[in-house]
Amino acid sequence: VDALGSSVRRKLIAKVAEIWLLPYEQLFAPGREYAGLDTTDRRYAWLRRLMRENEDRYDSIFPRAWAIDKHVLQAFVKKTEAHLKAELRKIDPPDSADVSALVRALRKTLDFEQEMTQKFHDAESESGDAKPADKELFDDDGNRVDPMSAQGIMMRRKHSRSSSVDSSKPSPESADQGSDAAHGRLEAKLDADRLPPIKGIISAAFEPYLTAYVKLEAEKMQEELDQVFKDEAANQDDALHMTSASSMFLLIQKSMNRCIQFTTGQAFYDLHIEFKKVLTDYSNKLDRKLPKHGRPLTAEGVIAACFVCNSADYCIETIPQLAELIDGKINDAFRGAVDMEDELDRFSGNLQRGLRALISGVHAHLDADMSALQRTNWATFAEVGDNSKCVTTLSSVLVKHAPRIREQLSQEAYFRKFCDDFADSFVTRFQDAVFRCKKVSDMGAQQLLLDVHAVKSALLQLPTVGTRPSDSDSGANAGANFSHYTKRVGAEMQRLEVILKLVGMQLEPSILVDNFKTLLVTGNSEDLRMVLEMKGFKKGDIQSTLRLAEQAGVPKGTPRQTSGAGSVSASLYTNLSDAAATAASSAPASGTTSFTNVFSKMSDMKEHLDKVASTTSSGAKGLSSLGATFQNSYNRAVSGKRYGGAPDQSNK
Repeated sequence: VDALGSSVRRKLIAKVAEIWLLPYEQLFAPGREYAGLDTTDRRYAWLRRLMRENEDRYDSIFPRAWAIDKHVLQAFVKKTEAHLKAELRKIDPPDSADVSALVRALRKTLDFEQEMTQKFHDAESESGDAKPADKELFDDDGNRVDPMSAQGIMMRRKHSRSSSVDSSKPSPESADQGSDAAHGRLEAKLDADRLPPIKGIISAAFEPYLTAYVKLEAEKMQEELDQVFKDEAANQDDALHMTSASSMFLLIQKSMNRCIQFTTGQAFYDLHIEFKKVLTDYSNKLDRKLPKHGRPLTAEGVIAACFVCNSADYCIETIPQLAELIDGKINDAFRGAVDMEDELDRFSGNLQRGLRALISGVHAHLDADMSALQRTNWATFAEVGDNSKCVTTLSSVLVKHAPRIREQLSQEAYFRKFCDDFADSFVTRFQDAVFRCKKVSDMGAQQLLLDVHAVKSALLQLPTVGTRPSDSDSGANAGANFSHYTKRVGAEMQRLEVILKLVGMQLEPSILVDNFKTLLVTGNSEDLRMVLEMKGFKKGDIQSTLRLAEQAGVPKGTPRQTSGAGSVSASLYTNLSDAAATAASSAPASGTTSFTNVFSKMSDMKEHLDKVASTTSSGAKGLSSLGATFQNSYNRAVSGKRYGGAPDQSNK
């Protein structure tokens, strides 16, 4: 036949394949007895039996160069693909498929394709370089067999004996050494080598119908996650055991591992979209867990808000790894299309809202006292006494909640962020409250200065309140971590102290302007207006004093906006220079006497404030133990471990 030419050989091979597969058509064609998806494994078992029988029956008839089994396999694959597509088209809509039957049929198909690829197209097997134990084995029903099991060893021995017999038998074509026959055998071998690989041909038919599988996976994940979240809420006594977050990614990983056994194509991409929906739903669950805005913070509220922050942080850390893993597994056609930036943004928002909930909860404790501060009649204030109620409330609330917040947040950076944002918002709010006080007398200004001093002390000790003195070994690190915070709070409160000192000065407008320029070197006309309003100047006197200030070179400023909690006026974050003393020494001679008197009065005021502060310091012992050093890494979602703490000696 080889001598007759390649066209004759090809027709003969095609005819043989058609005859051999005729019983297959009669059993498995659409409408036949075994056409359904539930009998897919029987299709592949039928072909295995055919190949085994042909080995014994026709091996001595057909030249090995023809690779007759390989051609039969190609014909079988084409027929099976057409049969299954016809069967799958009956599923309408595609997501209504019986998932168990669909997945079982797909799994059997993938195993069959792997088996046949290894048998005919695995170059390593063809070269004989692969170790027998490395090759996958399948029984007649398409089930994988462990190569090292008793059954696997027997199958490998049988294959080895068969190969030895084949190599010892004279090949049918060895009797004919004619050049035409040799050329024909070479062409036959090339024809067989050019046959396309069969892997993925049949299994691709299932791809459009895997939407039902994806839907089932998504529903299963959501149900399990809902239950985990519910159980976690019922047994939550701290914020560091993030069971639901770690469980969510574990469920996603398991779902992904199941899917890539079947496909890394469209269905895997669709499943990744479901992962994004699960992440979004979890983000919404975290938001619903936050304490109500505007309500005073409680111990339970601290745990809930810190839990949201910690869980969001865990998700922010894990999502990029998940996206990278999916992008590495997915089909090349979808590579680069995996994007989880929106989900990262969502959890960043959760983290920010969790910190804001802590801050607003602390502010809620102070609402009534801050209002009372503004309603105080400072014009008739006769004697400096204890701190105002809002100051003592601030100290007690920070002593109560700050250690718990530090303990429950899993990252040092987030506690530092809490301190920064709370200080910003409270300083702005406290300044606004002070600036609304009108007709402030000398004694009133001294009382407000006492309050400012106490507020400054409380805020400076916030980062380390409640820590143990025995933790002093890492206090230097804690001080370095909060050094910017310390400088910022100190500068802002010092500015407020200077403004209140100006308010307490009973001076002529021209001298007051000179002192304003000297003490508040970064001040502008609006800052001066604020001082004059607090002193109770009438509008006409304010305007005339502002004209004097303009003539003296005080720069104009923009009208001060009332700031809410959380917003910060830019002019209130200018660092106050130590140049005030230098500027005082270089003041015009005409103001020397009055300036000396002013500073003498201010010195007396400071001495009085120090005495009052010393009598009240015992009530704030919780604020005197300072310090905290923290580990930066966070990969302990389930263990509940966190960074350690140590006192900071820098603020004492």
